Amino acid sequence: MLAGVGGRTIAEAQQRLSDHEYRSWRLYREMHGSLNLGLRIEHAAAVTSLTVNRVNGGKALLADFLPDRTAVAANDSDDSLAQAMKEWR
Repeated sequence: MLAGVGGRTIAEAQQRLSDHEYRSWRLYREMHGSLNLGLRIEHAAAVTSLTVNRVNGGKALLADFLPDRTAVAANDSDDSLAQAMKEWR
């Protein structure tokens, strides 16, 4: 079964991935988030919705726009929008 990792299985990719390349990908994920395109689009839509909400005087949290993502709710705060904007510049 292909894992979508360069046409290789996960086991093959793990064997052939150098330590340097692994660290590079890990740093990229820490800086830019998940590699899952669907999650990235969902998060971007939620941040956009939160921004519109806040501009119009709303008090919603990011978790309000990501109801199936309980990990986001645990880390959400009033500063989350400002932090997200700072990280994505």
